[in-house]
Amino acid sequence: MIEELAPRELEVLSLISKGYSNHLIANELILERTSVENYINKIYRKLQIESNKDNHQRVLATLIYLRYKSDITKSILTLQSDITRAYSNFVST
Repeated sequence: MIEELAPRELEVLSLISKGYSNHLIANELILERTSVENYINKIYRKLQIESNKDNHQRVLATLIYLRYKSDITKSILTLQSDITRAYSNFVST
């Protein structure tokens, strides 16, 4: 799902996850507010977050983004550990 987001959509989602309002996102990325709203609607659609009275789209989008970032961080840490281990093995032989 999140892999379908364009780089600009990821930027917008990142700022949403930091609590930025649409107005602040527009200022930060030098966009019109309507452009920000369009990006946000695309994000919700790609993440399959439907609008209804029982959910908070921004919160759900933020949770998906934070899980994604956490998974990337874990992957990077695992990779760093693997490289360190491989280097240690190489040096000790």
